[in-house]
Amino acid sequence: MKADATDPSTVENRLDLGAALTALREEAGLTVREVADKSRVPYGTTSGWFSGQHVPTKAMQDGFFGVLNTLGVTDSASRRTWWDAVARARRTPGRGSKEITVPYKGLDSFTEADAQWYFGRNALVSSAIEQLVSRPHVPLVIIGPSGSGKSSLIRAGIAATIQSGKAGINGAVLHVITPGQHPYATLNDVGISKDNRNAILCIDQFEEVWSQCNDAHERRQFLKKLLSYPPEVRLVIGLRADFYSHAVAEPLLVRALNENSLVVGTLSAEELRAAITEPAHVAGYIIDDELVRVLTDDLAPRDSPATHDAGALPLLSHALLSTCALSKRKRMTVADYYATGGIKEAVQQTADRVFDGLTPAQQTAARRVFQRLVSTDGTTETRRRAPLTEVLDVERPDDVREVIEAFTDQRMLTVTQDSVEVTHEVLLREWPRLQGWIQDNKDGLVVHRRLTSAAQVWVDSDRDRSALLGAGRLEVFGQWARTDDHERDLNNLEREYLAASAAHHHELAEAERQRRRKLHRLNVTLAVIAVIAVVAALGAVGAGVYANNQRQSAELSRNEALSRQVALESRLMRADSPELAAQLALAAYRIFPTTEATTALMDATAVGTPTRLVHSPGSMGVAISPDGSMLVTSTADGIARIYQLTAEGAPVLTAEFASEAERHVSFAVAFTPDSSLVALGGSDGVELWGVDGSAPEFVTALDTDGDSIHAVAVSPDGQMLAAGTPDGGVLRWDITNLQQPVSLPPVDVDAPLSIAASAIAFTDDGQFMATSAADSQVKLWDVSDPASEPSEVASVPLDGDGAIVAMGLAFSPDGRFLAAATSATDVQRWDISNLDAPLVLESFSGFDSWVNDVAFTRDGRHLAVGSSDQTAQIRDWSDGAIVSSFQTPGLVTSVAFTPDEQTLIAGASDGIARLWQVPGPVVEGITGVVFQMRYNNERDRIIVTAGRGDRAVHVFDVQDPAKPARLSRVEVDEHSAAGDVSADGEFLAAGTLEGDILLFDLGDGHTPRQVGQLSNNGDSLIPSLAVAPDKSLVAAPSYAGAYVFVWDVRDPEAPQELPDLDLGGGHGEMIDFSPNGKLLAAGSSASEFKLWRVIDTTNFEPARGDFGTFSGSVPAVKFNHDSTMLAVAGGGGDNIIRLYGVEDPDDVTILATLTGPRSEVTSLDFSPDGRALSATAGENIWLWDVTDPADVSLIGTPAAYEGRVNDAVFIGDGSRLAASGWSYHVKVWSTDPEAAAADICRQRGTPISADEWDQYVEGAEQFELCD
Repeated sequence: MKADATDPSTVENRLDLGAALTALREEAGLTVREVADKSRVPYGTTSGWFSGQHVPTKAMQDGFFGVLNTLGVTDSASRRTWWDAVARARRTPGRGSKEITVPYKGLDSFTEADAQWYFGRNALVSSAIEQLVSRPHVPLVIIGPSGSGKSSLIRAGIAATIQSGKAGINGAVLHVITPGQHPYATLNDVGISKDNRNAILCIDQFEEVWSQCNDAHERRQFLKKLLSYPPEVRLVIGLRADFYSHAVAEPLLVRALNENSLVVGTLSAEELRAAITEPAHVAGYIIDDELVRVLTDDLAPRDSPATHDAGALPLLSHALLSTCALSKRKRMTVADYYATGGIKEAVQQTADRVFDGLTPAQQTAARRVFQRLVSTDGTTETRRRAPLTEVLDVERPDDVREVIEAFTDQRMLTVTQDSVEVTHEVLLREWPRLQGWIQDNKDGLVVHRRLTSAAQVWVDSDRDRSALLGAGRLEVFGQWARTDDHERDLNNLEREYLAASAAHHHELAEAERQRRRKLHRLNVTLAVIAVIAVVAALGAVGAGVYANNQRQSAELSRNEALSRQVALESRLMRADSPELAAQLALAAYRIFPTTEATTALMDATAVGTPTRLVHSPGSMGVAISPDGSMLVTSTADGIARIYQLTAEGAPVLTAEFASEAERHVSFAVAFTPDSSLVALGGSDGVELWGVDGSAPEFVTALDTDGDSIHAVAVSPDGQMLAAGTPDGGVLRWDITNLQQPVSLPPVDVDAPLSIAASAIAFTDDGQFMATSAADSQVKLWDVSDPASEPSEVASVPLDGDGAIVAMGLAFSPDGRFLAAATSATDVQRWDISNLDAPLVLESFSGFDSWVNDVAFTRDGRHLAVGSSDQTAQIRDWSDGAIVSSFQTPGLVTSVAFTPDEQTLIAGASDGIARLWQVPGPVVEGITGVVFQMRYNNERDRIIVTAGRGDRAVHVFDVQDPAKPARLSRVEVDEHSAAGDVSADGEFLAAGTLEGDILLFDLGDGHTPRQVGQLSNNGDSLIPSLAVAPDKSLVAAPSYAGAYVFVWDVRDPEAPQELPDLDLGGGHGEMIDFSPNGKLLAAGSSASEFKLWRVIDTTNFEPARGDFGTFSGSVPAVKFNHDSTMLAVAGGGGDNIIRLYGVEDPDDVTILATLTGPRSEVTSLDFSPDGRALSATAGENIWLWDVTDPADVSLIGTPAAYEGRVNDAVFIGDGSRLAASGWSYHVKVWSTDPEAAAADICRQRGTPISADEWDQYVEGAEQFELCD
């Protein structure tokens, strides 16, 4: 009979199992190595079983039975008993089970429930609690490198102390979260509102906001919601040190990092000893002094007096956990420690032991699982929390489950109900096998994660076809999947997504091949003859020429692929960094002018691409000299740069200078009115520099008594300089005599600002000065007598929850209005005509974060706004309408207009100053969906018809196509968004939902007036209409029946209704007169279109010829400019476009059939020279070269509209294209690639850097883009 120690029926956990197996081994008289050799199970695996560190998996059942056979357990009944013991050991102990007290956490962090084991950080916990109590309104930021113990400090230290009641924060509701992939949703689940003022929110692993969340909009929502919390809500934020640069770009964290941060450094010798020994003592273990000495010696760095390296604590904890598991009779010895592999190798040994215990199939699954749990940007690796549905969506999910279970047993993976992640990032550094997997496939991991994200978007959109991959991205992802057998790394969803995208493009390509096949067959004979001739020539010249041709062909193919890849990179970053995207588009085009590169180049011209001036990262100030000749930038590194502004092209750097003070950090910059001096404000006060000579000269430094300066302003007469301190105070000097500046009475503060910020503004006459003040106010001071103490003349309150601060201030040029950029995420406004009773105006809202700066145009009609939501906007002062909006990767900290108001300049936290031409190619201010546009070339006008929220016709001047200018807005009651304009641009017709048509005389475009009205007796809404070129006729299809209404409008005040035209079936769609006025075409919902000859105003005759049929409706028709060709679009799923020859209306012929659009075509237009055709479909504009209808080629598919496009028209000479739709704006593209390239080169500013080139144009030597 076996002794009790070897009885498997008593096993309840893995330590019991290890003890029973050890007793069985000792009874057999074998060592662990001998058992491993005899059973042919890896030593690392068997030693783990005997030590109780891990439990056999199902996959290792045969190996486990081999060990039992070696130990004398050979009968099947006994083996089943032992396997039942294994099953019990794998389960988490439940009620009635014998709990095992293990006082160390391994790679896992300490939680609130582990406070009893948490030692060594008492002083740090006390400091954190003290700061949390004494500074409740400023977030407490816990900073430290990976592995320093931030999470444990937050959870087992701070949170546990608060829960115990020892923190002295009574009644507070505590929440502890990690942001994850969807931080905004996580924050919403917490449920803190404006009413939950007594709450404490601890956000652990705050870096996940950047490393896990790929959605910039959700990231902004998350930060905005944090900003909206009342000041009574205490925030504790845990931040990994290598994400510090991300944090300093966020307004929420800037003050906290400066005033209320706590660094988690190394432990002192006493703290380290406590962290090692105290958990063991509490759990009843004995830890030998010699083991403590060995541990501290192994931890001590060779080149530092510190007790341990940053990030070493998880390694120590894992080694202690492993040593504890090997100990006998609760005594931890040096021998047990060395058996684990020690601090340096314990993690590797454990991970390798688990990996070696897996089957070959499971080892492959392990590699794929761990690669999914790593996030990388190509340089830095972090953990990634992956949904279990993603990880298990494979052909053999049982293998994946075994892998996850095995590594979870060793606390190397952490599993929740719906996700799995690596327990600590130390595993990414200390397990060589995992490091090898990452390094061998670093670039592939970036591509794979993008594919994973795109596939999830497809699923979330209910597998919408518009979410399938475009041709460029499909090629990139497909090529990666085919390389090195990566296809096997895909899960089922990713594989399905790629297949669906490929099938979709195959369908599109097949339709195009069918069209070309006939033409190909006609040329076969000539092709064969040509090939024979070439072969003969090759034979004469020799094989060398053939080899050279092969090399050229390979290089050509490589360049085409690289061009498409770089064009894809350009498209992916276009929304966030258009200035870099433009240079990448140009690079793609220069490498090879693929359709994708041409498209990217055209798209770069439609998004308001700025000139960029690159500096060092950090907050930036910008100032324009009053004479408009210079731009000065000041950056956080204390360096100021002077640029010469030019009428054409980018600013030219002429000089730079650094502060005289050591380690100066610049916060603000301003010119004197005569443009001769620049004032720099920063951490060391204020300096004045002369900039009117050949080189900047230091003039003087103003004594600020040690205060840092966050704002500077010079009075309009140039005699007084004002400087704002972080607490809201304002220092003043008389700078009339620069050799001896005189200190003037300051503006003192009653209470400091809640945010380290300051704002100052003077009225244009210099009589009044506005300053930010405490208690959510802006104060106005009379400074007309500089020598006297400023007298407060008015105080205006800032609206918002908590303590609101004015971050920037500006007076209108006439001094009547005041604008404040605020921490309440808005621009607040006042009419201060009567200082005794300032009038509050409606705020400008719609920002996702703090608003940092404001600036008026000289006429006071527009206001520039810079915000931490990464936008610079121009607002109409009268109603707040967005005139222009520009996106940046950094937080916009300063804005300024050039004196001619043609350029907006913004400084951002990424260290880049950006200059936009305004109004630019994006026309804002339309408040409804734009359905139709018409261009008139005689007056260079665009007529924009908008419905759904706008119900108006907008008239724009496009004499400069790159800068459309609004002329007027015509209100149309119940506007159906249908409209057309006469050839001379003077006569406008606009349809209504009631079936009426309003007639307008546009005149000069500024003051349109209604001159008539047409009615179809309430038949239906007007879907579209057409005005004859000579203004004699207006035609409109019925939306209720198969007919077209026609009116004689030669006298618009007394129009005559003419007989209807028969459409044949369905209802009307688009309608168009030919430019010569002799033809009228109309589409219908009945799979056909009609074409009539216009004999005179009362006589219409049907045209004849081969019209063909369509599989669905005919939504769009359009004549070319010489009236010889008609384009007709068909719907019904095939979305084809046919070109018809209509020179002879009695013999209409089909010239070509175009395919490609994946959505129904909504509009068509020809360029003035007839060489190009545009079609709008879904979110794309399709452009073809139709110079020869027998050989039509695709030019590009611009997609920068960022929404469904309803209409597009060529403007000017056809080198520009304007488009509109569901995004409530109009955008203008350049359709000439070479002209687009020239524009980019002229305005680019700082060229693409070598690092940027290496990151985005991998595989090609850098070359100059703009020779």
